[in-house]
Amino acid sequence: MEATLTAFVKTVRDIFGEELVSVILYGSAADPDEPHPKDLNLLVVAKRVDPEHLKKYRNIAPRFARKGVRNPLFVTEEFLSTSSDVFPMEYADIKRRRRVLHGKDLFEEMEIDPENLRRQVEFEIRGKYLSLIRAYLATFSERHLPVVFNETVSSVLTLARGLLRAAGEEVTGDPERDVKKVEEKWGVSFRVLPKVREVREKKLKVKKPEEFFLDYIEDVETLCGLADRLGEEL
Repeated sequence: MEATLTAFVKTVRDIFGEELVSVILYGSAADPDEPHPKDLNLLVVAKRVDPEHLKKYRNIAPRFARKGVRNPLFVTEEFLSTSSDVFPMEYADIKRRRRVLHGKDLFEEMEIDPENLRRQVEFEIRGKYLSLIRAYLATFSERHLPVVFNETVSSVLTLARGLLRAAGEEVTGDPERDVKKVEEKWGVSFRVLPKVREVREKKLKVKKPEEFFLDYIEDVETLCGLADRLGEEL
């Protein structure tokens, strides 16, 4: 991993030259407790990001993609400094787990407004709720419902963590523990979300997929209510 990161930094330095401001590794690969991360999430910040810069990286992108660097983000310093109100959840995640590989730590003093974070969480969780209902009605065989669950539950858990952050609570990054914190803080009880790990590891067999999926939709509806409730508390 370290050799790949070193090569990536050298590459973007060659592309941007003196205009390169920062290169930041974020997510599981920046977490010392994650010894075998699947992907290397990288953010490249420069004074300017022009089409020529993007073309140069695109020509060599497959080489890095094979080593786990998929879809790195390229943004200007101005874009980053003026968009924390639009992407508070994503930036809060980067603030929590990041490692500066080159240049300035642009997240050290970045402030995330709790209300902006809450609004983004509410917007996305309500959208997720509607999409799950559509998926349920459009899935004519219940054996396909577990597939929809597996494709969507990670983002739902991320939104649950976003609620905790908006409320000023620390998140652990462990799905079961964070779901438990949500239940304890707001006095609710989820039916499916506490069982995600058991289902993923096939320690818990879902015998009635339709009932399981409908319970999942109810859990997401509960999160919608909590996001709205938090708006009254902030």
